[in-house]
Amino acid sequence: MNRQSAAAVIDAARFNRTHWLILGWGCFIMLFDGYDMVIYGSVVPRLMQEWQLSPVQAGTLGSCALFGMLFGGTLLAPLADRFGRRRLVIATTLLASLAAFLTGHARDPLELGAGRFFTGLALGALVPSAINLISEFAPAGRRSTLVTVMSAFYSVGAVLSALLAIAMIPAWGWQSVFYVAVLPVLAVPLMLRWLPESAAFLELKGRRAELDALLRKVDPDYRPGAERANAVAAEAPSGRVAQLFEGRQAVGTLLLWVAFAMCMLMSYGLNTWLPKLMAGGGYALGSSLAFLVTLNVGATLGALFGGWLADRLGAGRTLVLFFALAAASLAALGLGPGPGCSTACWWWPAPPPSAPWR
Repeated sequence: MNRQSAAAVIDAARFNRTHWLILGWGCFIMLFDGYDMVIYGSVVPRLMQEWQLSPVQAGTLGSCALFGMLFGGTLLAPLADRFGRRRLVIATTLLASLAAFLTGHARDPLELGAGRFFTGLALGALVPSAINLISEFAPAGRRSTLVTVMSAFYSVGAVLSALLAIAMIPAWGWQSVFYVAVLPVLAVPLMLRWLPESAAFLELKGRRAELDALLRKVDPDYRPGAERANAVAAEAPSGRVAQLFEGRQAVGTLLLWVAFAMCMLMSYGLNTWLPKLMAGGGYALGSSLAFLVTLNVGATLGALFGGWLADRLGAGRTLVLFFALAAASLAALGLGPGPGCSTACWWWPAPPPSAPWR
């Protein structure tokens, strides 16, 4: 008789401290990601002034991290299926911390661009692995909520980057905020001790003893009976990208890709250029960065509300609602409102990168 699958055990489990631990790691990683990705937008006004950069040059440097994420997501993230999500999360945390240190040491645009590229390379593999871990360990009825709570910490990290920039750049220069992004390396020893491996990976690799120990933590009532002794690695799902375009799935796949691309365009575009746009409109550096804080506080609240709503209305309806709010807010800003209206509109800029896409 085949054993009960790990996914079935996890879906039926009651939420306990193991879930809290995994959620905590996910929130930490997303906070780290949000800080690292938005930090460039916080420093770009000062950087353009000190290095006499044109908007084209500043935009190119801002794109380096995004190109890194592209390669990290396509080339490094799949390595999780070979080496495990835990190892990849730890390795990319180390790489991102090293890249942040090198970025803070940059003496010219080329060095800064290289540092940002390697930051994006690491985060492009780190974030999908963390999201998949949370999604995998979340009980079925809470999956959207937990994934969105975790992902909301992207915006918390973005808020932190703007607040620290307001306090630190005038006193210690733009380099100082990049050095803060090195601090997650201190969590690596804790990850080695407390970050669990993916249950699906352990199941696929036939590491039965480790899997049973992990499932007992997820569900204290779990008992791996003798009839479950034979691993069934063949149950592990496999698929091809081409399957996403078979039959009626093709239209849905394309629409989802376009929606996600537009979300990323709004999120990364605003987080990169908002402080500079506000500075160009006559605001001081601190006030310009305050708009970035407002943007990401709104995104945090939107992410939390969106996850709750998705578990009740479904992800599709929730995304349509949030994109409609985003379109209305950006259209209102395009009409040239005053500062008060601008502040209000930034609260609904876009579905957050953490929107419940599942």
